[in-house]
Amino acid sequence: MQVYDLKKLERIIKLETVENLGGVAAVNSDKNQAIFACHSNEVGAIKIINFDRNNEITSIHAHKSHVTALALNWQGSLVATASFEGQVIRVFRTSDGKMI
Repeated sequence: MQVYDLKKLERIIKLETVENLGGVAAVNSDKNQAIFACHSNEVGAIKIINFDRNNEITSIHAHKSHVTALALNWQGSLVATASFEGQVIRVFRTSDGKMI
């Protein structure tokens, strides 16, 4: 997965991920903080990238099976995940990856 700055037309970061045919990713909508969530390179894991903290990456092992849905809250401080099994939705803090 690659993330680009559309104003400068430059690649910001390239990330290795598991196969992501569904295009599962999330971005927050707060203009004061840029947070991006996507698959990690491990099944059931995700990465949180904080572009306002020099592309700081927080890894979260969220589920045992593939992550099929991601959602960030407006501020980008929380991420919700759902797995392929669809029985559990988990919510984590993006700052440290702790489940709440």
